[in-house]
Amino acid sequence: MLSLVALLATPLLPLNWTATETAKIYTGTYVVALSRSVVRSSLDKKAAEAAESFPFYAKGLAEGRLVQAMTFCETYQVDLQADSWSNKCDALPVLERPIDRSVTSWQGKGDPVKTRISRRGDTVTLVLATESGNRVNTFAFKPDGTMLLTVSLTSDSLEEPVVWTVPYKLQ
Repeated sequence: MLSLVALLATPLLPLNWTATETAKIYTGTYVVALSRSVVRSSLDKKAAEAAESFPFYAKGLAEGRLVQAMTFCETYQVDLQADSWSNKCDALPVLERPIDRSVTSWQGKGDPVKTRISRRGDTVTLVLATESGNRVNTFAFKPDGTMLLTVSLTSDSLEEPVVWTVPYKLQ
């Protein structure tokens, strides 16, 4: 109910705004809107819930790997243009890509990751694919300077995707 009230109170963007106009609004530095410990606690709980579907002898290992995969950035530097996307997550290398749904490679912390970026209105979807699974980051930008990052992890080892949302605010 509270989320419905928040949704109704959020100002809507004019229908005739162009991608360039919205880019000017959403480009900037976003910081996580909750404390690091609150977000980490929530992610750890989700990891434990997802690990419940594993056999008893594999739960601990599965939960540990999920906790390791369920990361979030404290700061995102976002540059959203009409046809391109750039973001820097904390100390990771910058990810710069055209918003054209093409598959390209990005060198994150380990092995190269296949990436694909698409945009629909105020939402940018970044798909990160590795041999062990996929991570889909959906960045939903709001006119009030907030950004909701919804993440979905999928893997052949998981019965269903693990999904969580982290709120950010424009600094």
